[in-house]
Amino acid sequence: LHVWTLHGPASTWNAQIEELYRQTNAFALIGGIVRGPWASIGQFCDNHKIPCILPITDLPHSEAQGGYTILFSEGLALEAKALAYYLATTDTPVHRVFQFASTEPFGEVPSTIFQQWLTQLKPELIQRTLPFTQPSELRSLIETTDFNPEAGDVLVLWPGAEETQAVQTLLETQIDPAYIFLPSRAIPSDRTHVDPRIRKVRFVEPHEISITSHPRSFVVRAWMRSRKLDIDRPLLQFQTYYALSLVDAALATIREDYFREYLIERIERESEKDLNPGIYPRLSLGPTQRYAAKGAFLVTFDSKHPELLIAVSEWIVP
Repeated sequence: LHVWTLHGPASTWNAQIEELYRQTNAFALIGGIVRGPWASIGQFCDNHKIPCILPITDLPHSEAQGGYTILFSEGLALEAKALAYYLATTDTPVHRVFQFASTEPFGEVPSTIFQQWLTQLKPELIQRTLPFTQPSELRSLIETTDFNPEAGDVLVLWPGAEETQAVQTLLETQIDPAYIFLPSRAIPSDRTHVDPRIRKVRFVEPHEISITSHPRSFVVRAWMRSRKLDIDRPLLQFQTYYALSLVDAALATIREDYFREYLIERIERESEKDLNPGIYPRLSLGPTQRYAAKGAFLVTFDSKHPELLIAVSEWIVP
């Protein structure tokens, strides 16, 4: 097992990973995480026909279907589609949708997809998209927008890579739309001291709302504790555990037939078995399918138990 670490801007990653591959002719890549688009790494895997199994990214490359990268989900693209579907089908009156989007990929990508899907699903809705580059610019845009909550005006924020600062800027403004929607990356990791103003916000959540309630999560926690591993980032740790478990199960069935395409085929089959430790409500793959999780909830904070999230929608598969 080798660990490949990339440094510097994304524009240099391709050259780095090509050199790492030259030094170590890897059979497959397992996991991986980047703070930005996965496109260059995904393209590398497709070019060299290397299976890349369940990397953790909010911005997978757009040509993933049928390629060599198997992903947990479409990331922010899935969240944008699910939110558009929710707003287009909800019984709650929605009149105008104000979308504030960072010009970074974390904002621009979901914003574009959201606008396209909402236009297609409910063209009569009035939409305004307001891009921003800095939180200070976001504040000005929000405070000069004329929201009418009684008419059903809603605010959607795609905060970009610096989501904490952007969300804090949003909460400090004196606005009152009917609803505020944020992506899952804006859900506070520490929910014991949550800003009261964020409790009326709704989030798009593609993961299981409570990992700890899943029966298999107890097995995973016991395994980690027996090895004295601190469970301080449960979602990331459980995702990594699942990726390794899935590869382990697939390798156990291919015997000596070490062909990369066969590994992908076995992973597609093994994903149907009960290996999910509760990170998503359901994980499954089929031939040429490369996204294992295909839906999302809309969630908000529980008024009776403020540290918990509760679903305010059904499981949405757009």
